[in-house]
Amino acid sequence: MSRSSLTYISLICLTALTLVLQGCNAQKNNTAAARQYTAFITRYNIYYNGDTHFKETLAALEKGYEDDYTRRL
Repeated sequence: MSRSSLTYISLICLTALTLVLQGCNAQKNNTAAARQYTAFITRYNIYYNGDTHFKETLAALEKGYEDDYTRRL
């Protein structure tokens, strides 16, 4: 590899490392808007996950159920 390509690769690695480390910021954003947004997302995430789990369970039950026509009612 040439010296310019190594410099280019080093620059990309340094930029990626900087972005990753900046994303791991321990400082909390405790503004009222941030708390309200988090509460809103959490609420509807719970509804979505519950609905998805219900549909998956219902589909599994319907798929696994077999009618037994030999039994009397």
